[in-house]
Amino acid sequence: MKHIILLLLIFLTSYTQPARAYAPAESTTLATLSLEEAIEIAHKNKPSLQALEQRIYVNKVEERKAWAGYYPTANFLGDLAQQSGQQVLQTTAIVQGQQLVYDFSGPQAQAKRAQKNTEAQRYFTQQSYNDVRLDVARTFLECWRIQQQNEAIRALNTSSQAVFDQASHQNKVNLLDKNVFLKNAEDYANDIATVHVYHDNLEIFQRRLEFLMGQVINLNILPSEKTKSSLVPTTKLVWNDDHEIKLEPVNVYHALAIENHPEIKEQQKNIEFQQEDEKIALNQHLPRFFLHGQTGATRKDITGFRNFHSFGLRMDWDIFNLPIIDYQAKQARARKLEATLLKQEIENRVRSDVETAYYTLALEASRLRAEKFHYARARNEFTLRKQEMDTGLISTVELSTAKTTWENAQIALINQKVITEVRRQELLHKCGYSEKIVV
Repeated sequence: MKHIILLLLIFLTSYTQPARAYAPAESTTLATLSLEEAIEIAHKNKPSLQALEQRIYVNKVEERKAWAGYYPTANFLGDLAQQSGQQVLQTTAIVQGQQLVYDFSGPQAQAKRAQKNTEAQRYFTQQSYNDVRLDVARTFLECWRIQQQNEAIRALNTSSQAVFDQASHQNKVNLLDKNVFLKNAEDYANDIATVHVYHDNLEIFQRRLEFLMGQVINLNILPSEKTKSSLVPTTKLVWNDDHEIKLEPVNVYHALAIENHPEIKEQQKNIEFQQEDEKIALNQHLPRFFLHGQTGATRKDITGFRNFHSFGLRMDWDIFNLPIIDYQAKQARARKLEATLLKQEIENRVRSDVETAYYTLALEASRLRAEKFHYARARNEFTLRKQEMDTGLISTVELSTAKTTWENAQIALINQKVITEVRRQELLHKCGYSEKIVV
């Protein structure tokens, strides 16, 4: 009895204990993340891409389903019947079998049409992969820009505040011209606006990159709520920003785009699909050949069962079905013409998109070269001003102004590098990310 009471107490105690809170596993923190790795993770984790892969699998099953028409069929037939004037039930049992020998519009034609549909789906999926790749590249580069500008933004914020404070102090004691002070106030407002835009973009682009990758990352550029002193990114984004743009003639990119763009390839498969559909419609007036056979037994009277069997070759031919076949063929030809015209439209659009991406990239590459010269000049100017400061030729205000100009040039150079690379990625996207492309 004591043992029973003890077991009941243990049961009640364990039953009334509060349930443990579920603690999700911590996400793996990446020390570094390159653009290629981000694209690979996004392709692996994106649910919409996984759904498209399943659609390809469904189409492949449809191909195998079409070939199933050549599998033999068998069925069993049983019958019990009572006829007037007879005392014995009429009993019949039959096993029938049939094998399709050949059908001009049958399984092989259906499977070939289904194969074209599968190939079209593959190119549609490839285009979706390319779209995700471009989206990830854009967002990754924005996040990289934010990380690279972190120190520069902090330094810009500090130096701009110092310059404005000094100018305000000199203005109060009438040591600074009014126009110079207003110019300093304008520069300070522009610098602070740059800092505010930077902070506004932080959260947006990190969350966007997490959404595209399907994985939580922590850039941790700003101090967190718990550790205000932590300014080191947990995940450092890696990208080679010294890539030199080398453009070939625009016609080269036209040819690569027409050859490799998934939408054009998909539409070509749609044309071939309609061609197969037309063949199937026209071949429906041709005969179909079957092997067939049956075996069974029947009993009609008291004499007992009588066995029987038969085998043969049967031809099935619709000799008067031409109007329907003709209408189906006309529909297939019309759909093929529609697909051909759509392909021409896609090719024209791709050529236009390639030209736009090409000349936009050329323009941004020219601006990048100009920004590099501007940055080098601002850096040299700051070095010169620093030397003049050491010899007492200029004030700290002039040195701080030169430093601010240098920091602004550094931020502008980083921005232009990202803009140029985004334009380069857009040109690659328009050309279907061909392995032959050089840019």
